[in-house]
Amino acid sequence: MKIISVEIVGFGKWENTTFDDFGDFQMIYGENEAGKSTIMAFIHSILFGFPAKQSSYLRMEPKNKGAYGGKLTLSETRFGTVVIERLRGKSAGDVTVHMEDGSRHGEEKLNEILNGMDRRTYEAIFSFNIHGLQQIGQMKQEEFEKYLLATGTAGSDRLLLMNESLKKQLDDLFKPGGKKPVINQAVEAAKKSRDAYLDSKEQNEKYAGLVSKMERLEQQEAERAGNKRALQIELANLERLKEKWPIYSEKKVLAKQISQQMEFPPDGLARFDQLETRFNERNHEQMQLEERKKALAERNLVENELDAGLAGSIQELLESFRVYQDRAQQLKEQETESELLARQMGMDFSRKPLDANFDEEIAQISLAERDLERGEQENRFALEAEQKEEKRIQQEVDELEGLLWTSEKTHEKEVELKKEKKQSPYLLGGAVILLILGISLALFIPGFLGYILLVMALVLFLAGFFKKTENTDEVARIELEEQRRYRAKWKELLGKLDEVLMRIASLEETKAKLDQERERIELEKAKLYEPLGLKQGISFDADMEFVKENYTKWLRLQDLKERRNVGRAFLKEWEEQLQRFPTEGDSTEEKVASLRHKLRVYRENAASAAKNEEKMEQLDGQLDLAKRDLRKMREEMDALLAAAQANSELEFRELGLRDKELRAARERFTLLSAQLPETLDFSAYPDFEALKEAELKRKEELTAMDAAQAEFERVRAETRHEIAILEEGGTFSYLMQEYYLKRDRVRELADEWMTLKLAEELTNRTVAHLQETKFPKALELATFYFGKLTGGRYTRVSFNDAKRIEVKRSDFVVFKPEELSQATKEQLYLAIRLALIEIIAEDFPFPILIDDGFVNFDAERLDLLMQLLKYRKDENQVIFFSCHKETSKYFSDNRVLVLY
Repeated sequence: MKIISVEIVGFGKWENTTFDDFGDFQMIYGENEAGKSTIMAFIHSILFGFPAKQSSYLRMEPKNKGAYGGKLTLSETRFGTVVIERLRGKSAGDVTVHMEDGSRHGEEKLNEILNGMDRRTYEAIFSFNIHGLQQIGQMKQEEFEKYLLATGTAGSDRLLLMNESLKKQLDDLFKPGGKKPVINQAVEAAKKSRDAYLDSKEQNEKYAGLVSKMERLEQQEAERAGNKRALQIELANLERLKEKWPIYSEKKVLAKQISQQMEFPPDGLARFDQLETRFNERNHEQMQLEERKKALAERNLVENELDAGLAGSIQELLESFRVYQDRAQQLKEQETESELLARQMGMDFSRKPLDANFDEEIAQISLAERDLERGEQENRFALEAEQKEEKRIQQEVDELEGLLWTSEKTHEKEVELKKEKKQSPYLLGGAVILLILGISLALFIPGFLGYILLVMALVLFLAGFFKKTENTDEVARIELEEQRRYRAKWKELLGKLDEVLMRIASLEETKAKLDQERERIELEKAKLYEPLGLKQGISFDADMEFVKENYTKWLRLQDLKERRNVGRAFLKEWEEQLQRFPTEGDSTEEKVASLRHKLRVYRENAASAAKNEEKMEQLDGQLDLAKRDLRKMREEMDALLAAAQANSELEFRELGLRDKELRAARERFTLLSAQLPETLDFSAYPDFEALKEAELKRKEELTAMDAAQAEFERVRAETRHEIAILEEGGTFSYLMQEYYLKRDRVRELADEWMTLKLAEELTNRTVAHLQETKFPKALELATFYFGKLTGGRYTRVSFNDAKRIEVKRSDFVVFKPEELSQATKEQLYLAIRLALIEIIAEDFPFPILIDDGFVNFDAERLDLLMQLLKYRKDENQVIFFSCHKETSKYFSDNRVLVLY
């Protein structure tokens, strides 16, 4: 993105001022208080909004209370060249985005152009001055990573805020050994209430059994509720996929449509229609001129009744003199062209001209060859695809065979399942192991095994928080069930592998047939070459084009021969007619001049005839001009057809409509892409019916859970009724109620804490991924730029254990920023800025704004820096504000804007 024009309506000292033609490497020079920093602040305000009145940034409103704001013209944005206009209005100003197609948009479109960049981040990376350069010693690793994350993906700045909020909420809920957090207090109160409650009911054994049964029921309900929540979440996701499916389907169709490429001149249809209208109008004018000329000629014959026959004959002969001259000139040109064609002829067709069906034979052979090539290509692509499918299925078979038990082991597990039962430990450890294994398989080994393990881990993980014990026979049963699914899948894959091998054999047979067709076509070609006496070249089409071209020249040569004969006969006849009139002189030109003189004398005696002749000459000039205009317009129309590679006007208009439809499809595709969140995954559902089937299955599972819930409520009510009969006295009832209320409160808070903890873990993993991928690369680039700026004196930029920045010199001595000279600190700051800019250049190719940032640099350091900035100008426009005139030597003369 580049700034090419700045138009200030009113901002600070500037009013109604325009600066045009900004380059990739632009300097704005001016003395102190010339307005350089004002222009830089103006650019920030137009892009990101006017500062609030209570902000630390200056609003720079005009002192005369006049118009406030202006325009920026930006090129090479995602939407082409756009104009950003911001004027006085709401606090940040009213913004209008003018697009190339004439449409206007507001703040949302500007946010798309800036890709979500805010002013604080922009100034922290792309815009800086001497004060920013002097703060490098205060930069910490967290700030460096924050800028990387804030520019890493859409919404990642909100990810950081969410992570901080989650940590605060978790600390407010629970801290190990804490007293003030809500869960700590609730647990302590529940313990006290439970002790009092147990003291009151410990004598009643039946009561204890009922309570134990009640607790088991509650545990089963908690597990069922967790499964139900998971199903509800999955069902909500399926409903969202259904809602977005029409957009997804339309986007798939549009993606296939916009993959087509075509060349069509800009505004081709409008330009062609305009030319066609002008051509018809001019042609109509020509016809009117010819009618007027014809009317004048008839009037002249009527007015010259005396000697009309002789004058008419002379006039007719003289009028045809131009034709005589043209025919004579044409005869010369035809003779020249005939000689040229005779020399260019590479073949002679005098003895045997080409057959009438020659073009048809060529077309049949060319068509057969193209069909054959297309068939060979399709066969080759299909064969490669089937071979890849064979390899993929074989790989999945190998994976499954590595996971399958032997028959002996399967039998042993079935025996153990029948004989042994024992209590199982908490499931959380197993869930963590399955989660790690599932993620590893999903990332590094294609197939469905990783996703199966992830689902199992999620089930065990949820069950582990609501169910304290579980029998090992259940685990064994699940393992056996897994083995049965693995074996069924293994058999299914073997069947698919056989099908793929059969298709490969069929494709090999098709390839052999195509080779036979290739031999037949080559024989047909040989039969065509032999009577022509022509050797077969590299390209059959080129050879046949050579034959047709020579045959066309031969036909043209025969046509020219006939034309020359006709031309010579015309010239002879015209000269014979000239001899019948009384003339003077020897040459034809002299005789014609004599006749014209006699005719002119005759016309002088007839004034009206002379006027008519004068008008006819004017008409001749107008006719010549009209013909030239028509010829020029026809050439322009033919040029448009050639640019579109169209053979006719109808084909040109059809291509124009296709080009218009293709542009509309691209715009629609962009709009649909914005309406589909990246989090939605449609790949698991080949069509809409599969999606509805999955939704129906989840709803049936929820219905079954609701039925189980009703049975649970019935049993729980009966158990509670039996407990109520055994409970006596108001004190016991009160203690029991108080204990259960506090226990339920602890569980609710634990559920809330677990939900927040899971959300924090997900955000931490996302942040960790961005740190692992972008942070090392940024430090590597910062080291590269710092080495360039210091002439290789420093070899590394890094963060120490205290997460503070440090640099290593070429002699292995490590320095903190405050231990460096002021100029070297500023070089380090610039190196880090440039590293951040390069990391995010693809998503944020914004201009770099520098306001007198290098006053502490000596000549050598300044020269190295300017070379580096010139290197970056191809990716990011550089606008350099300075009051030091000597720095202008690094810029071309037309790229130095002087402020007065």
